[in-house]
Amino acid sequence: MYKILGRECIKNRCGKYVVEFSVPWPKNAKTMHLLMDLSSWMPGLFPLTKIGSRGYIRLKLWEGVYLYAFMVNLNELIVDPENDFFIKGLKVHYLNKTVDASIARVGVDEIVEVLMKSKDVNELIAHIEYDQVYVSKLGNYWSIRIRLPKDYAQNVYLDYRCGARDGVMEMEKVHSDDIFDYYECLILCNDNLSYRFRLVLKSKRKTVYYGYKGIDNMEYLNLRINEVNSLINNELLGNVVLEVSLEDIMDRCDDVISLLKHLFIDYVLVRLPPVTIIKPEEMIKIDNGIAPDIVESLELLMQKGYKVLIEIPLTYVSPCFNGFIDVIERGVESKYWDWFLIFDESLSKGLNRGKLMHSIKGSCYMVYEILRELANFNSVAFEDRATSLLRLNVESPKVLRVIEETVKFWTKLGITGLVIKKCFTIPQHLINAIVTTAKDINPNIMIFGESLGNPYYLANETLLDGIIDNYLGNSIASLITGTLTCREFCKIVSHNYILKPFIKNVTTYPALPKEVGCGVLDETEMKLLYLLTTSLTGIAPIRFTDIISCGRKFRKYIRSLVKLTKTLDVMRLGKITVKCINKNVLMVKRALLNEVVHILLNLSRVRVNVDLNMLRIRHSKPCKNLIDMSKVKSTVKLNPKSGAIIKDI
Repeated sequence: MYKILGRECIKNRCGKYVVEFSVPWPKNAKTMHLLMDLSSWMPGLFPLTKIGSRGYIRLKLWEGVYLYAFMVNLNELIVDPENDFFIKGLKVHYLNKTVDASIARVGVDEIVEVLMKSKDVNELIAHIEYDQVYVSKLGNYWSIRIRLPKDYAQNVYLDYRCGARDGVMEMEKVHSDDIFDYYECLILCNDNLSYRFRLVLKSKRKTVYYGYKGIDNMEYLNLRINEVNSLINNELLGNVVLEVSLEDIMDRCDDVISLLKHLFIDYVLVRLPPVTIIKPEEMIKIDNGIAPDIVESLELLMQKGYKVLIEIPLTYVSPCFNGFIDVIERGVESKYWDWFLIFDESLSKGLNRGKLMHSIKGSCYMVYEILRELANFNSVAFEDRATSLLRLNVESPKVLRVIEETVKFWTKLGITGLVIKKCFTIPQHLINAIVTTAKDINPNIMIFGESLGNPYYLANETLLDGIIDNYLGNSIASLITGTLTCREFCKIVSHNYILKPFIKNVTTYPALPKEVGCGVLDETEMKLLYLLTTSLTGIAPIRFTDIISCGRKFRKYIRSLVKLTKTLDVMRLGKITVKCINKNVLMVKRALLNEVVHILLNLSRVRVNVDLNMLRIRHSKPCKNLIDMSKVKSTVKLNPKSGAIIKDI
């Protein structure tokens, strides 16, 4: 069942609803989660707390219709048995399956009542200056948003003061639904900012102000830079990151450094394997002295001026980890017994598998053989059944201590950023504890979390500085490979990243699927892949494997794309619009103040001509394709599987 407990009130304005979800705790359940794949504000996976015979969780939600289900032991989905309203066949993209889901109506009935009775409109206008949904800051740019009752205003203006300078900015309607209109504007201000809203009403044909105390109030809302929860270190935005594996750093560090110089890349993201959850000091014993070599290679990169981000799996390990082998052999007597989420009581005595047992220490393959015998993997909780990565028990004090020591070790090494793998499966309090632990040592370190679905939960409700977005990366790859149409891609990007008020003061970094790269795609498709990624996010994640697998022309193209990303502010900070020009040409428009660029991608294998009129660019205005620096008069000529960046000269 779900219950609305109340609503926040911040400085005389209504905020989020406090909603409690609860369900009877099944007898066979070790863990329970609330699963939400929503049309509203905050999708994610949330752990329930067991109190008595029920599981509980409280969330702060904006009004909307929410679809939800409960997940038992992270492998069985059930609808809310105490809620009669549910929907069958909901497609959950990040689970890649269709499920039944219960329906929760949060605040909708109250909104209808306010509209019907024409009560105080203050209850419907939402603008909370310290909520990232409505205010965010990137560099010297402020993004201000407000939500009004549908058709309430003819125009909305923002009267603002930036330090000693006054100004007026008309706000743009960026989204409408059945109940609300959403307005947004972007202001350049590198000082303290204060402002109020000026609303030109439709019905009464008059102007009213919305200020500190709500409607008909002219007091300014005051924002100070140090009071906004913005990214501590914004320098990553608009820079290119070279993604490398641990093997690349260990075996060919000189090649990595040479490539960084050639491509003018300053950032390196090093992906560590699951064994590195173990305290790095202990890896000397576990992996034949690999830890000192890792540290030495990373320190060499940092000494040469490169900024290192490390991706670490904090909450799961490979079955080859000697601790799990010890659990198989000794059962509950193993000192690692409470490290894992184990559901099969037969494991408590240790397994006697005859011929298999004596081979475990000599061959990790035999561990996988044993896992296959354990009731179709139902004996232990898996992070990913396909790769058999074992989920750690984050309620165990021993595991929490190891996670803390691991975070401290890498932070003290002097790295620029830390990426938490599978962050969407980690409880919120643990995510915040990891961030706090790292920033206590180095306040300027950037902490990223990997997101599988839409990143609103991780961005909104945690202290993370950035999101590694698998959903966006998968969507980009699906478009380039032809498994997603241009129109479907535009719907995904518009719905999840543009139309809904999005958190812009965290860095969203797309993670491209490992299966897509040179060898699978040809070089023209790989160019489109990186051009689209850069156009949408302002960050170009370049993989080392793609650079060495593709040819010299591809490397030259990436070099020019890197330079373009670094030099054009509009490519990093501009407001995004996506559109399909016929079925096979995708247009990404980025606009920042008076500067506009149009990125065109021909997804087909035939030549396409795009008239500048379709881009709403006047023929009298000379344009240039920034990729090949050719002048464009009236038509942009796109070869099969090619792209162009069109900008006024």
